[in-house]
Amino acid sequence: MSDSSPTSATLTSPAWASTSTSCLWSACSAPRPTLAHPFAAWRIFLSPAQRRIAYAPRYAGPAQVTGGAGTGKTVTALHRAAYLADQARGQLYSAGPDGVGPPILLTTFTRNLAESLEAQFGLLAEDNEVRRQAEILNVDRLAYRIVERARGTRPVIADGRELSQRWSGAASAAGLPFTPTFLDREWQQVILAQDLHTEQQYLTCLRAGQGTPLGKSQRSRSGS
Repeated sequence: MSDSSPTSATLTSPAWASTSTSCLWSACSAPRPTLAHPFAAWRIFLSPAQRRIAYAPRYAGPAQVTGGAGTGKTVTALHRAAYLADQARGQLYSAGPDGVGPPILLTTFTRNLAESLEAQFGLLAEDNEVRRQAEILNVDRLAYRIVERARGTRPVIADGRELSQRWSGAASAAGLPFTPTFLDREWQQVILAQDLHTEQQYLTCLRAGQGTPLGKSQRSRSGS
């Protein structure tokens, strides 16, 4: 959506640019054309501060936007994706199994939110050529695709019961006195959380808050 579009002009007019209490009260107490817009238009509204972030010409490297729930991080990211997609208009890419896909990728943690963002993205990028420059996926779907392309087969995720059986078998084979629950927590909250790749890293890492202390000998046995 360009800045000159009717919806954009209404939502970014001076009356709506301020988030002060008086402005909000005035907007709620007096009829305005903006109130006639569908709720979907409200969901892509940007404040002036958000607009400066979303439509900045460029950043010197990665940019991180932080804020509490409901502060507009997601809609700002959505506008940023639309802006970059518009800048990439006409760029060629391969969409085949071995291709890199569209140049713009927007990810989220849930499938429902990804679908919602894709619908909202269509309101911002009304041109089909612009829409083709971006892809909106939840993280799980993206991870599945990456593994499938690398291995040639779709990954199968073990459920909790299978993981418990495997941890139990590993503990029995190594003669460890640890429960499957403990080993699984150690794997997720210590090894994966700290991105440990070697036994030496595991032997010297911090385990604060894990409840059960482990000496180096115990770590060596459980890490093997």
